[in-house]
Amino acid sequence: MYLAAPAKVDAAATGLPLLALMRRSDLHEWEVRLKKNSAVVFTELASGRTGLRPLYSPPVKKMKPQPEVRGRKPGPEEGFTAGAIRQVVDEPQPESLRPGAYALALITWDRVSNQRRIEKAGIPKIIDPALASAAWPWDRWVDTQAFQAGAASPLLTGGEGAVVKVEGQRASRILSGTVAAKARGINVISPDAKRNADSHIHAGIKVYLLLFSLDQYPPESVEIPVPILGSAPIHVGDAMKGWFTLPFPFKPSTEDRMLYAVVDGNVTGPVRVAGENP
Repeated sequence: MYLAAPAKVDAAATGLPLLALMRRSDLHEWEVRLKKNSAVVFTELASGRTGLRPLYSPPVKKMKPQPEVRGRKPGPEEGFTAGAIRQVVDEPQPESLRPGAYALALITWDRVSNQRRIEKAGIPKIIDPALASAAWPWDRWVDTQAFQAGAASPLLTGGEGAVVKVEGQRASRILSGTVAAKARGINVISPDAKRNADSHIHAGIKVYLLLFSLDQYPPESVEIPVPILGSAPIHVGDAMKGWFTLPFPFKPSTEDRMLYAVVDGNVTGPVRVAGENP
């Protein structure tokens, strides 16, 4: 898969245009149907807000469900299909996709495309650092033991992004992750005399987890705010690195699923989450 998009669009343009180019074997299409398992992930970089849109727009008129006919399973070298799909990422809200920088990627259950950056012309909305700091979950950060690096923390190769791993079974299943990014205004936490006990938390970064189940749209999603700990303040442009070790935040399933992590517009994965016996 390859995702193409303009580097810049006019402020008056509707949404963000993109073109998905693909070459798929008949076997892969039989196993993972494109129309039921494809999602465009977009992140507004100034606010860190991440959203999801189906690659194929659902029909305006709902059709009566028809019996599904899968047909014969093709062989590995039996054939392939190539093509392009044009889509416009947009939202119905009045302030949707406001001016600023966006990151885009395409996921089809077990595969992820290249990632694109688009600048929507205009003056980006300024995020008030004080309001951003107030939004962090300080009650969840009272004990930062779950956000320390440890022996179980996965190794992150490269300067930015995330890496996660899942261990254990059912109620004892654990999610561990390592994240890194350059600080934006939304990440920096200003000193606050009312939070003396939290003076070692200088920034926060949100990790968005997407868990895909085959032929089920939309994927499940969870947001994990991770505190960035240290002895010195963090400023815009500084490198941030954080860790987390938490109970797996999704319900058990008997089916295999695919887990992706989104940090500052960077999509990493998939991590296969094996199905469990009921």
